[in-house]
Amino acid sequence: MGANILIAAYKKFGIGTGIKAEKDPSGVLNKSAKYEYGPNKKGYVRDGRDLDGDGYGEVDCSALVSSALKDAGYNIS
Repeated sequence: MGANILIAAYKKFGIGTGIKAEKDPSGVLNKSAKYEYGPNKKGYVRDGRDLDGDGYGEVDCSALVSSALKDAGYNIS
């Protein structure tokens, strides 16, 4: 049950940068990252949009979990 949720999250978001949003992109630990964790100075973003223009979508914990559950087929609001 838990594996399908983790797989859904990985399929959508891939791997994170390993650093928080608004940090210098040269410090990215995972060079193939698709997202960075947390809100940026332009506000909280929960849908993976890249608001700071560094090529990584901003995602927070609740967005990642909610999206993973929905993509895994669970009916949540």
